[in-house]
Order: sequence, then structure tokens, then C-alpha cells
Amino acid sequence: MTAVMLLDRKNTLSSFATIIASSHGPRLAMDIFLLSASATIGLAFLLSIIAGHGALTSSTLMTGRQFVSIVLNGPSFGSAASVPLSGWVGICYVASGVILELRNKRHRKQTTVIHHAEGSAGAGMFDKTSRRI
Repeated sequence: MTAVMLLDRKNTLSSFATIIASSHGPRLAMDIFLLSASATIGLAFLLSIIAGHGALTSSTLMTGRQFVSIVLNGPSFGSAASVPLSGWVGICYVASGVILELRNKRHRKQTTVIHHAEGSAGAGMFDKTSRRI
């Protein structure tokens, strides 16, 4: 779409100027600005999560955010009743994936803490064949 706008820049800019000059123009300009600002902030947030915590955490967070958005917007706009059974099955499927990922992450973190605690408690107390000597 950007390439089309660049190729037809004169018509695009004049059309934009016509829209802005209309009675809805100031409101539309504010909506465009807010949409652009929120998209920029969201992208910066997403990239900082990827840099700090990795892609898996980022995808889990974004999937969870979308799940919460769907679940909250359905009743808010009165469209929850119009979602077919297959839609609710899909929503439950996504929720189960997010929940499983969070449980696995918590389990890995607890296991890491236990292994670190065992290693510092006494190296000679544990054997490879049994849990405790």
C-alpha cells in the first residue's frame, strides 16, 4: 500500500487534504495520530520484551493479550452470543496453550531453583543413581 501511495503521491495527498478539510477532519486527524502513537508504543514494548526475555515469552504474552481482548470485548459489545461454538472451542484452545506455557515456565523456574539449592547445600549428599544417600 505504501508503494501505491508513493507512486500516486499527488492524488493521495490531495485526497488526504480534502478529508482533513471536511467537518470530520480534525477528529479523523486525532484518531490517525492516536492510532500511530499506540502502534509505535506497542511495537517498542514488543521489541523490548523480545530483547529482554526472548521470543517465546513475547509470543505467550501477545497471545494472552489477544485472548483477554477477545474475551472482554465479546460481552462488552454484545457480540458474545453471536460467536459460534467453534469460535469458543478455538478460544479455549488458545487459553489452554497459554496456561500450559505458563505452568511449564513456572515448573522450569522451580526446578532450576531446586537444582541450585541442592548444588550449594552439599555436593557429596546426592548420587546419580538415587535422590539422596
